[in-house]
Amino acid sequence: MAKPNSRVTLQDYVFRQLGAPILEINVADEQFDDLLDDSLQLFYERHFDGVEKVLLKYKITENDIKRGRARGGGNTLGITTSSTGSSGSVTLSGDTLWDDVIVRQTFDSDLTNYAGNTPTSFGSPTLVGSPVKFGNKAIRFTGSGQYLNYGIYDEYNFTGPWTFETWIYLDSSPSQGALFSRSNLAFSGGNYGLMVDNQGSQINFRWKNTDNSNHNSTYGTTLGSYTSTDIIQNWVHVAVTRKASDGSIHFFLNGTESAETSSNQIIDNNIVHYDVTYPLHLNAWSAFSQGTRGCDALYDDVRITLKERYTSDFTAPTSAFPIDGTVTSSAGGEVSNFEESSNFITVPDSVLGIEKVHQFDSSGLSNGMFNLKYQLFLNDVAFNMGYNGLLNYAMTKTYLEDINFLLTTSTQIRYNKRNNKLYIDIDWAAATSGHYILIECYRIMDPSNYSGVYNDYFLKKYLTAKTKKQWGQNLIKFQGVKLPGGIELNGRQLYEDADFELREIEDKMQDTYEMPVLDMIG
Repeated sequence: MAKPNSRVTLQDYVFRQLGAPILEINVADEQFDDLLDDSLQLFYERHFDGVEKVLLKYKITENDIKRGRARGGGNTLGITTSSTGSSGSVTLSGDTLWDDVIVRQTFDSDLTNYAGNTPTSFGSPTLVGSPVKFGNKAIRFTGSGQYLNYGIYDEYNFTGPWTFETWIYLDSSPSQGALFSRSNLAFSGGNYGLMVDNQGSQINFRWKNTDNSNHNSTYGTTLGSYTSTDIIQNWVHVAVTRKASDGSIHFFLNGTESAETSSNQIIDNNIVHYDVTYPLHLNAWSAFSQGTRGCDALYDDVRITLKERYTSDFTAPTSAFPIDGTVTSSAGGEVSNFEESSNFITVPDSVLGIEKVHQFDSSGLSNGMFNLKYQLFLNDVAFNMGYNGLLNYAMTKTYLEDINFLLTTSTQIRYNKRNNKLYIDIDWAAATSGHYILIECYRIMDPSNYSGVYNDYFLKKYLTAKTKKQWGQNLIKFQGVKLPGGIELNGRQLYEDADFELREIEDKMQDTYEMPVLDMIG
């Protein structure tokens, strides 16, 4: 085909240029695909015909605003923390209470319990790559009927002190759900565990024990109450512990003990080691009712220890819990911690460069005659333009554009093609969910959508030279081998000729076809 319109026809064209079918072109299909991809990349990044300038419309979401406003502390959605150096004091790795840990899960690849019995899943909860707190994945439950059952084992003895802790991410306010519990398989009574609900326009964490008259209300006894903005769509560290001294239940959110538990000293002496019909659950209240009262939530880094880990306020973990009890020590110098806000949106992979971002607001001239800047423009037109013809008009227009530039703060953007993340450095507190921004960008001419790319003169010539060079490189390894009829191909000559041709083509492309870099990246 004289005008290639696909990978196959372009390969046929290139091979014919090199002598096929009279000569056998000793380049594998896999090698050709690599050469074509490399040529297309150069075509996209350097040739003005390799891209098109487009406007992409993006609708701002509430999640974008939350990530953009995150500054650490309370609102940590999208905050990435990194550290350099090591502490000057001795630090320990490994869990010093590992012998008392009965559940330790990371969910990074599967449901493995590094401390014992791996649970059985019900209702098909899923492992997801976003959002996660630590590692690669977290486990997502979508409400009742999705839960983990850890089985029935003698070591699940909660008669003494214990600590349950996890990182949890609630997508929305739960009506009433159980984070963890022990429940009777034979009947609906005899359950106890940690509950969460949104009664009273707050997110409430409660302790419920159906075998204790002091704690068998509809919702249980309140351990802590928080505003929705503190909890919803944020990773929060939840810890509940039973004291060794008096059996009281205490609750901690992000390392801070709740006032309710510290003041009320909730006593729950009726927690017992029930018989073999009482399994341990995550995200379910009653196994008798097939995992009722589950949460629409994500969990990461679950740990249950048959010890009282926390007796007062503590610093919430900044890294994943250990998965073994091997203790090592290290000493070093100063530690520096860095936090990075995720004030970015992910753009399509086809976007090569971004020039500007336009926001739909009242900052432009066309958005109302009562706008302050409109009146300034009008004043300048009245006193400076007059009736002196097009020259004065053009000069005045340039002058007004300068005024607009000074009065309109340009949106600061950062973009790198390799991660497809567009960072927008604005005051996200002033952004509104549901509003749109326009992204002025350069998009590659994908040949799967624009088959004419395969027939581009530069691409064909450049790819032919690349293929010729690869052919010569392959033949160099078999120098001196004669073909039928006594013909011997000079691989080194092919390689050197192609290398020279490539340099010539690249120089011409740079001088004639290349777009200025700043025009593409802003």
